[in-house]
Amino acid sequence: MSSPDIAEVKSFLLALQDRICEQLAQADGGGAFVEDSWTRAKAAAAAAGC
Repeated sequence: MSSPDIAEVKSFLLALQDRICEQLAQADGGGAFVEDSWTRAKAAAAAAGC
């Protein structure tokens, strides 16, 4: 079995997140979600085993 293409997986998940948020906003009556980008500190990632 080959390793997944990380960039392709990331792109898929971000697109899925966008579609989910769009549907939730419509169900909510037109509300909007705001993107809140963040990064995890390397020490925290190491502690989590990432």
